Amino acid sequence: MTSDKRLTLALDHDRDIDPNVLQSRASSPDASSWVSASAGSGKTKVLTERMLRLLLPDKNGVIRTQANKILALTFTKAGASEMAVRIQNKLSEWVIADDDDLKNALEKLLLRPPNQKDLNAARRLFAEVTDTPGGLKIMTINSFCQSVLSRFPLEAGISPQFVALEDDESSRYLKRAYQNMTKQVLSDKSSPLAQAIHSFSEMMNEDQLDNILQTLCNERYQIEQLFNKYFDADGIHTNLCTSLGIDPMLSIDQAFFDFCALTTEQESLLYQACKALANGTEKSDQPMGIALQSWLENDIKARIKNYPAYRLLFFTTQDKIRSKLCTAGVTKLDPDVPDILLAEANLIVDFDDKLKSIKCAAATRDLFIIAQHLLDEYQLIKEKNNALDFDDQILKTLKLLKGQSMNMAQEDVAPWVRFKLDQGIDHILVDEAQDTNPEQWEIIQLLTYDFFDGENAADNDRTIFVVGDEKQSIFSFRRASPEKFNILRRWFQEKINHAKKIFDPVDINISFRSVSCVLDLVDKVFQNDAMRNGLGENILPHKAFRTGQPGLVELWPLFKTEEKEPIHPWDPPITVQDTQSGAVMHANHIAQTIKGWLDAKEPLESHDRPIEAGDIMILVRARNAFVGQLVKALKTNCIPVSGVDRMTINDELSVQDLLSAAQFALLPDDDLNLACLLKSPFIGWDDDILFDYAYERQSTLWQSLRDKCHDKPLLEWLNNLIAQSGQKSPYSFFNTILQRACPLKNKSGLKALQYRLGQECLDPVNEFLNLALHYELDNAPSLQGFVHSQQSDKTVIKREMEEAGKAVRIMTVHGAKGLQAPIVILPDTIRVSSSIITDKIIWPDRSKYDLPFFIPRINDAPSYCLKAIETVKLRAEEEYKRLLYVALTRAESRLYIGGHVGSKKPLDDSWYHYIENAFNEMDGIEEIYINDIEQPIRRFTTENTALNADKKSKQNNFIDKSDYDIPSWLFESIPQEPAPPRPLVPSRPSVPEVTVLSPLGSQDNQRFIRGNVTHRLLQLLPDIDPEMWEQRALDYVAKASHQFTQEVQRSIIQETLTILHHPEFSPIFGIGSMAEVSVTGMLDDKILISGQIDRLLVTDTTIMIIDYKTNRPPPKDPKDVPVLYYNQLKAYAKALLKIYPDKEVKTALLWTDGPHLMPLDVL
Repeated sequence: MTSDKRLTLALDHDRDIDPNVLQSRASSPDASSWVSASAGSGKTKVLTERMLRLLLPDKNGVIRTQANKILALTFTKAGASEMAVRIQNKLSEWVIADDDDLKNALEKLLLRPPNQKDLNAARRLFAEVTDTPGGLKIMTINSFCQSVLSRFPLEAGISPQFVALEDDESSRYLKRAYQNMTKQVLSDKSSPLAQAIHSFSEMMNEDQLDNILQTLCNERYQIEQLFNKYFDADGIHTNLCTSLGIDPMLSIDQAFFDFCALTTEQESLLYQACKALANGTEKSDQPMGIALQSWLENDIKARIKNYPAYRLLFFTTQDKIRSKLCTAGVTKLDPDVPDILLAEANLIVDFDDKLKSIKCAAATRDLFIIAQHLLDEYQLIKEKNNALDFDDQILKTLKLLKGQSMNMAQEDVAPWVRFKLDQGIDHILVDEAQDTNPEQWEIIQLLTYDFFDGENAADNDRTIFVVGDEKQSIFSFRRASPEKFNILRRWFQEKINHAKKIFDPVDINISFRSVSCVLDLVDKVFQNDAMRNGLGENILPHKAFRTGQPGLVELWPLFKTEEKEPIHPWDPPITVQDTQSGAVMHANHIAQTIKGWLDAKEPLESHDRPIEAGDIMILVRARNAFVGQLVKALKTNCIPVSGVDRMTINDELSVQDLLSAAQFALLPDDDLNLACLLKSPFIGWDDDILFDYAYERQSTLWQSLRDKCHDKPLLEWLNNLIAQSGQKSPYSFFNTILQRACPLKNKSGLKALQYRLGQECLDPVNEFLNLALHYELDNAPSLQGFVHSQQSDKTVIKREMEEAGKAVRIMTVHGAKGLQAPIVILPDTIRVSSSIITDKIIWPDRSKYDLPFFIPRINDAPSYCLKAIETVKLRAEEEYKRLLYVALTRAESRLYIGGHVGSKKPLDDSWYHYIENAFNEMDGIEEIYINDIEQPIRRFTTENTALNADKKSKQNNFIDKSDYDIPSWLFESIPQEPAPPRPLVPSRPSVPEVTVLSPLGSQDNQRFIRGNVTHRLLQLLPDIDPEMWEQRALDYVAKASHQFTQEVQRSIIQETLTILHHPEFSPIFGIGSMAEVSVTGMLDDKILISGQIDRLLVTDTTIMIIDYKTNRPPPKDPKDVPVLYYNQLKAYAKALLKIYPDKEVKTALLWTDGPHLMPLDVL
């Protein structure tokens, strides 16, 4: 039976048989498989089961492979972690499972009854995998490349101590490379590089240039290949000019000269047209004839200058050739004039295209001049720092496997490297294959080089397993494409079939994620051929595993911006028109809808519980202004929201206000920055107040404030900023601003920000403080350095949102790839312009041309490039539709689609209209009206037949509790657990301690320090040689931190040595005694004590507890000892009696002033 017939049979019976049949077939280790799995079909489960089946023996009991010979490559670290956790959990379950449970699990996995060898092997796997060096190799392609390079650094031509760069570090290195490159320009302003940078500065702003530089960095492999083929930028320019049909040496000026230097014949024909136009009778004839003749009578220099006016004679303002170049009267006078004028218009068209070609070729040459110098500088900086970015890791590994880094043949180095990688790789598994770019695919092909080639190819059991979904290929900016997915599938199929091995392509379209109504909508949206373009070669309708489970899909009406009433020109502007944009209304509707669910505890029937905030995922196409409005609306309605999945810190207003405060502290004379600070939420000035101090000032704004301003709290706050800038770390500086009162109504800085900007300012502020902390870990804690780093770099915070938590998630569709949620809302479904080319560089791998070209403005594209541009646009449109597929299939049970429009008319090929067209063709659509929306909400639902049946089954199995004796406590709430007792510290007074001082003595302010020092000496000195007591005591007492006078030092030493030398106290400080003994215990009255005994002596029959007291003078009679001291010793004695119930406990106070040992009877 062919694979197609098997697939058809499985699909026809997918509800009558185990729905895991296709998954089991795909996970079979006996064949190499290429799995096209639709969204929600359990790709991770298939990967996990295949790896487990590879580790288990075959039906003959032969072990298939060892754990270190399997390599699983995933797209994200989160995916790798999830897969590793699943395998570890499964293996740990097998270890402790009883035989019956293990047999059932293995039979379900292996699709055959397991034997004893299978059971034994399954129980051993956990230990074997754990003992495998490095564990299972489940990692991203970048992590794999990093591990390869760390094992072969010399062969790869890199330092063994290389460091992997993160994205933000790579950006800083790239910016530094550009700065170094511009320094070269300053030293030689006539160089080709200087001319190239000058040309670019006229074509784009700084942000656009940053994007171009990042693109060049990302495309360095293509650039390297182009330089290998065409040598340098001039070589690319020469070949591009040939393709464009122009001379590489032709300049703009020369082209103008050639066009305006008319041939004799051409000039004669144009004069002939002038004559006819001059004799024309229509109003427009003579003016055109005069303008044409005037241009002809000029010299070439004047013709060049007046070319734009001359061109307008033949073209409309829409840049089209005029439909009528002359009137019927002129044609009647001279029938040749229309053809003469049309021929001239066509010459102008050709000339314009030639100008565009010259500009395009020159811009492309300048681009690659910059690219060559930039990448060389970037590489030099990385080498100095022993650093590799993500692309380096891929490219270095690729070159290593090709032998290019060692000048060795590919067939020699690749098997050797693979063999050294834990003695070879026998099985490779690739996840999310549709997102793999060409260089990554090339690495995978090289790793499988001898899987299916060579003399022994037919004898080995090596396999490759690839799973992906071309319908979900949405990362073209990483150069992934669905075409490559299909090309590689055919390439592997041919290789495997040639090796006479089994290649089993499997298409899985059973969704375990979404309910039927969601999948029905998806199928209806993509049912026609126009919508299917770009989704893949073979699109099957989705099958819902969750048939009969409840769900709904809603299409909300568009929210349109309210139109303003027209104002008569002479009406005074005394009224404010309060209008809301469609985006704000849409955001408020979403927030109020969610609030209604949460407040009403609306049931989520598919989960049999109320809806929670964490069940909701809101997906947008891009992080635009609407996202901010949405976050604000959610927080205004007190809905927990996790914020956006990515934010640029420096673009947040709250962060800009904090940086403004720091910049003022560092440079108070910056007038513009101080003006911004004065108008910030911290101070809250308006323009009128600022004007009073700024207008006609004789010096800086700061000086004007100090001279004229009488707001003392404001000046103190500003002066404190200046003082703190040189004293505090960046984190402390900003935290002080946020926590302390600011001039605005005595609010804290954080409250002031919230008052002005709302609750949504908290997320960026917290992330900003985190950046300050991280900066201090890696750099000197300089405020100036931190502010400079923030101004130089655009720090982007990425949040991992795999787990829902307890808050609404707002994510881009790209960020939500691989995730799901019970409720998904799609609000960003309208577009007002078609897909545009954001990357101005048209690369060969996208255009299918041999050469790249750079087009700063799309209207400047020569005709040669238009086909390539259309190809790129078509690909962008196809990805736009695939992005919709990914967005729709994130929903488990509920899907809500909305949209909003402003002043511009939306396009008919927006997501919203695609979905609206699908609703128009679906049956069973309800229309629901709610108060605040004029148009109806359209809803499509599936009934909860499966859950109803389940509930009926539970009701039928209900047991009446009256049949049994049920204890009463079963229906009572568990009493609150009593709080644990708070530890009582015996040495800490619970009543005021009586201060015993001589009435004739002076107040000794250092008595507490003196007591601590005496205690410390009595603790340490008994453990050292008595001959060294005096010197060690002098060294300790004389420490500057104690600040004792010479007299007090001598007094303390004498007092301490007297105690230690006293014969009465020798047992206390002798062998077996202990100092500073911690004691914790529970007394009979359930009081927990925790304290420290100054000196403890335990003998065979007695326990001696000594506590030092430094009261000066001490009491002579035990009756005069404060109650606190009695209680302290009593607590210690009771605690030790529980440990030594057979010993006699004695207690005493050792008064250091004397010294005098006073026994006390406390029990």
